[in-house]
Parts: sequence; C-alpha cells; structure tokens
Amino acid sequence: MIGRVQEVKELNRLYSRDKAELVAIYGRRRVGKTYLVDETFADRITFRHAGLSPADEDSKGLLKLQLNHFYNSLELQGMEKCDKPTNWLDAFFDAFRNGKVEVTCIRRLGGVNNMRENDFRSYLEGIESIKSKSKAINSRISRANTAEEIVGMSLDYVVSDDDRMYDALVKIAADPRERNGNIQNAVRWYYRFCNLREFPGKS
Repeated sequence: MIGRVQEVKELNRLYSRDKAELVAIYGRRRVGKTYLVDETFADRITFRHAGLSPADEDSKGLLKLQLNHFYNSLELQGMEKCDKPTNWLDAFFDAFRNGKVEVTCIRRLGGVNNMRENDFRSYLEGIESIKSKSKAINSRISRANTAEEIVGMSLDYVVSDDDRMYDALVKIAADPRERNGNIQNAVRWYYRFCNLREFPGKS
C-alpha cells in the first residue's frame, strides 16, 4: 500500500493498546478508506457493517431501518437470534456481548450517529453575541435536533458536504415545523461550529 505509512502505523498503535478505541476514518468517496482498514487489519476484523446511506432512504422510520439492518449484519456474521434492538445502546451491546470482538468496521457511520450536542452547547456558550444565553442556546439545540428528525440523518453528516447541506436546508424549508427560518438557522450555526466558517450557499 503506497502513501499510507503513517496511517497504518497509527492504526496498529491503537490496536496494540489494552483498551477499546474508536477511530473515525473520513474522506471523499473512492479514496481508499475501506481498503486502508482491510489492508491494515487483514484477518483481525471480526465484525463488518455498512450503514444505510441516509441520502437513499426515506427519513421517516430511518432509525428503525438502520437498527434492523445492523441486527441483520450481526445475525449473518454468527450472532445467536435475540430480540431486535430498539436503540443503539442495545444494538452495540448485542454486538460485543461475547467479548471476542477485535476489530469492528462500520462504513457510513454518518447514517447511525447524532450531532455532538455537548460540544455544540459549549461552542454556543462562547459566542458573545448570543443574548439570554441559556434560553437561546437550548432553543438552538432543540431546533438542531428537530432538523435531524426532518432530514433523517446526523447533522455532522449533513454539514460535512456543502451540496448535502444545501439539500437539507431545502428539505427543512418545506417542512411544516419550520417557521421563520429558525430550524435552518440552527443548522447554519451547527455548520459554523463544525467548519469554522459561514455556509456559502449556492452560487
């Protein structure tokens, strides 16, 4: 594998530690993210799962679809039948309950995670221009959560791509829960938090 010496070294360093680690590998499509994991860990991967792409599914009922899809992956890879999970805590408990998992590879993690609410709150608390801090911040976080419900995907996934961000704002604008642009505004704040710049919009 060419040009990934440092990445391979870091992954093996984390693998060698005596505690669990969460590693997120991100980048554009087709740059070799999955290939990097496959080549580095080879036969050490004991569980694989690819989340459903939020862009390809109806946002209504997406959580249940993702959980059922995750359960099916577990069952296909040897897990004994049990009740299907209704939340991610139970789903990951099922995945790791036998204690034998070495490396878990989950693709399209953006389809299964949620926004970083605590970090977002800390960011907003540091903005001097926000008046009535507690109430205003709680309102923005509540609206950001509503935005995730509307678009059916994590805001981290939304704001990582400007085209996806634009499409999300259009979808939110058409939703009856949106009034006076408040939900869109909360998403724009989350974009600033993640990207340290204003959303440029479409030219």
